Amino acid sequence: MNIEILLIRHGETEFNRAGKIQGSMDSPLTDRGRMESELLGRSLDQWLESPQVWMVSPQGRARESSRLVRAGLIRTPGLPVEEIVESVHEIRCGEYEGRVIAELDSVTLQRLRTDPAFPYPGGESIVDVMQRGKALMERILEKAGSGVDGNGTFRAVVVSHGNFIRAFAALASGLGPNFAMRSFLSNTGLSRLLSANGGESFKILTWNDISHAHGLEAQFTNLGTG
Repeated sequence: MNIEILLIRHGETEFNRAGKIQGSMDSPLTDRGRMESELLGRSLDQWLESPQVWMVSPQGRARESSRLVRAGLIRTPGLPVEEIVESVHEIRCGEYEGRVIAELDSVTLQRLRTDPAFPYPGGESIVDVMQRGKALMERILEKAGSGVDGNGTFRAVVVSHGNFIRAFAALASGLGPNFAMRSFLSNTGLSRLLSANGGESFKILTWNDISHAHGLEAQFTNLGTG
């Protein structure tokens, strides 16, 4: 059995544009964020085979992005209902939530960007988020046992956040936490993981595909948390 997992980061938010840390906080999608999500939906509609499950973070920016992406899937038949999954929420940034990244202590910030076991003050580390990723993997594998499409593939869509997606991909691929620390994910970046052995191991098919947004002006580069 093949298992394909499509990972989608939410669209740009007001906090992203302002360079602020979100974590468990939320802020609205910008006009660009809404357009990115709509464009991704139209792009997926050209090739996406019907997924068996569609999982979404409980946070507002992910749910709004998911709604806009799904609105573009006109051709895709039998789209499953959204399933809100608590474990795919963004990394908790504790005392740093709502603060401008450029104003943070540079030593602490550098360690957060290089040491996967170092947690945000009062929050989580990337290693902590990878632990949460295990719950998502277990859920996907459990659901994969209930049925596949006509080509023997179980397909899951997960709409989440930058840090969670990078951590989950690091876990699923076996590349480890350094992958999560060194990879970058744009707003509405699409990444695809594939297992050809029923979920025993996964390979990264594509990473951070933003071809759907190439018609937009240059994207705001957000290296913070999303």
